[in-house]
Amino acid sequence: MERPKFRRTIIVKDGKVWEFLIWHGFVEGIHTQKLFFWNKDKSIAGFLELKDENTIHIKKLRDRMKKIANNKTFRDNYLSELKFPVEKKLLLT
Repeated sequence: MERPKFRRTIIVKDGKVWEFLIWHGFVEGIHTQKLFFWNKDKSIAGFLELKDENTIHIKKLRDRMKKIANNKTFRDNYLSELKFPVEKKLLLT
């Protein structure tokens, strides 16, 4: 895998801090985007993965980040345990 491509911090209205990391590249020949997220203390984390025709432009990925940060119901769909640092795990995959 290649290195992560984009990192962003979002602070929502209630003051909670969310970290995001986007990776994109090819996995087994298939164009793939991975959006990883976690809260400040890393007690809530997850990721979503988009492949091939389901990949989206960075603008829409930013919108997706905002929705994950602000909408618990939406975020709950993508919860998953992450190993930190996420960047190191990506480089080893």
